[in-house]
Amino acid sequence: MYLRAIFINRIPWRLSRPAFSGTSEVAVKPASSTQVAAKTFSDDTQVAPNDRECATSQRDAELPECLTPSPGSTRLRLLHHVFRWGVGNAFRAQSKNRFRPTHAERNTAVSLREGYFSCDRQFTHCKIVYDPLNEQWEVLWNEFGKLNGKPFPVKKFGVEASKAESIRFAEQLDQRLKEQSTAGSDLSEEPGITFDHTLHCWVALGRVRGRPAARAFSADYHGYERARTRASDFRAR
Repeated sequence: MYLRAIFINRIPWRLSRPAFSGTSEVAVKPASSTQVAAKTFSDDTQVAPNDRECATSQRDAELPECLTPSPGSTRLRLLHHVFRWGVGNAFRAQSKNRFRPTHAERNTAVSLREGYFSCDRQFTHCKIVYDPLNEQWEVLWNEFGKLNGKPFPVKKFGVEASKAESIRFAEQLDQRLKEQSTAGSDLSEEPGITFDHTLHCWVALGRVRGRPAARAFSADYHGYERARTRASDFRAR
């Protein structure tokens, strides 16, 4: 009996303390902020049935004009296309940074918006067309009795930039041709003689040894009237 009392007295206090008592309280772990937010959302927030449509409309309103879907459609339609000669950018647009060799194929798959290969812009003295063989947008116009063209390749400027550059050039060209057609001082009454604003010379259409030929007489070198006279003489002989 004496030994039992000594053994009980030597037991540590923590080991002898009961694990649970009738008056002990169990600690409750606080809910996380995510759970509280989820509960609050589920209890207080009511989701309207057309919230998805509103979100889609807001997303489409932030798209650029060239990527905005048509009013009748709810989603933007994209077309899969492979450019055989590659796709350029602002870096490749510089001559020193072009792809070398230029004739090598660089198949590049891209997603294009529907209607990319058609241009709705209309001009009085020129037009914009897409050349599928060379994969380029080209501005065509008639000047000085011949067909002229300026290309804007996709492999140089890029997909959207090539089309935008062609439209910008066509606007400037159409304005210049409109002003040129109203200027009567540069028009000759004699047929076959015209003034080239690009070369600053009078151009005459004639024949050399029985074959059709064209000669240009510079207004900077001969003078405006002298160049016109020489062009007229070439036309008459």
